[in-house]
Amino acid sequence: NCHWGGTVPGQTTGDAPCTGTTMPSNCPYNFFRSSGDIQNNWKSMFGNLQTTRKFQGNPPLSRPGTWAYPDMLEVGRMPTFNEDRTHFGAWCIVSSPLVLGHDVNNDTTVDRIWPIISNTEAIAVNQAWEGHPGRLAKDNGNTQIWAKAQPNGAQAVLLLSLGRTPWKTG
Repeated sequence: NCHWGGTVPGQTTGDAPCTGTTMPSNCPYNFFRSSGDIQNNWKSMFGNLQTTRKFQGNPPLSRPGTWAYPDMLEVGRMPTFNEDRTHFGAWCIVSSPLVLGHDVNNDTTVDRIWPIISNTEAIAVNQAWEGHPGRLAKDNGNTQIWAKAQPNGAQAVLLLSLGRTPWKTG
């Protein structure tokens, strides 16, 4: 169940207090909203992603049994395919529940985003647990680098360009 009652792990008051540091979590909800409602634009998606940061400490409060949830996915409703893909990757890297928010009866949309939402490697990153849900590793104002530990010592990395010009990796 999703907790949208204003109480998050670590609070000792409210309608569902819990520490959130036990394994699995002692919180009475499986995931909790870390943000307000999302909209289908970059500013909203990016802002909601940032709300997960306060739950990525040591120990992380977003963990098995109680995941930080920056709202449903707007994949299929974002302005561009690249924004759809980035949005899905961002939710994967922070281990957010992958709740689809598009009209699943719209075959045109489903066909367009199927390569994104069926990406088994991205979903595997989302589902892996190596002690941390994924976190912001670096932010220089122009670029953010998010990282998440993977099995066998590997790291999954998401690069976000925050500038108006494309960022080249090679």
